[in-house]
Amino acid sequence: MFMQTEYCGRGNLKSFVRRHGYPITGEEIPEATLWFWMHSLCSALLHVHSHGIVHLDVKTENIFIALDGTLKLGDFGLAMEISCDDDGHEGDTTYMAYELLSDGYKRHPSADIFSLGMMMFEIASRYIIEFMLFDK
Repeated sequence: MFMQTEYCGRGNLKSFVRRHGYPITGEEIPEATLWFWMHSLCSALLHVHSHGIVHLDVKTENIFIALDGTLKLGDFGLAMEISCDDDGHEGDTTYMAYELLSDGYKRHPSADIFSLGMMMFEIASRYIIEFMLFDK
């Protein structure tokens, strides 16, 4: 199998946030940027879900930044059909929806939405958390 993908020269979202967010630069990521990212990722998930697929591994390491600044959802290695009850691997537990841990739970788009919300909350609040923990 061969797959052709766009080159995302700015790396992934995790490394971008680490390089450009608080406490490295002393500034939080602008709210307008967070909303742009949220819109982009919601659009990507809507597209994936509309094709009957659930990603199951939405996290900052799997969000790539193209040279023009747009975000790309990647790493579909754990993706499966919606409502599949296969007891396969679910992805990173950092952002995993609780219901994925239940036996017999069918995979639904809500699991990806939960992961997206947790990821964006972490990015938006990261500077507050690090300030409280490390700037004492």
